[in-house]
Amino acid sequence: MPTIAIKDLTGSQLDWAVATAEGEEAVIHGGVCQVVVARYEKATHYTERTYHNNPYRAWPIIDRDGISVWSIDGTWSAGLYQGVFGGSWPSIDCAFGQDGPTGLIAAMRCRVAMHFGQTVDVPEPL
Repeated sequence: MPTIAIKDLTGSQLDWAVATAEGEEAVIHGGVCQVVVARYEKATHYTERTYHNNPYRAWPIIDRDGISVWSIDGTWSAGLYQGVFGGSWPSIDCAFGQDGPTGLIAAMRCRVAMHFGQTVDVPEPL
């Protein structure tokens, strides 16, 4: 399994990493992330799972984890803001900050960084 920096995850690799961080059993098959939905004695059933371009799957994660998403000059960023109090003025620290070409990609990279750190071992496609 190749080790990939979170900032470089895209497409099915990012979807796999999010699904795994969410506790799902995932594989990359045919260039698509798939998760196990049922296991039988002689068969396993999978379904496609996308996060990087699917707001219906991504936004509940963003809301649940309190991930902030913003754009400056066309670059999307996401992170967790935490108040840091020291001295006479409070400041804000952005944890797990990630960038991406879209807000969903930046936010899903942030979710993966929260779980794995700055790198992740992604399986080879089946």
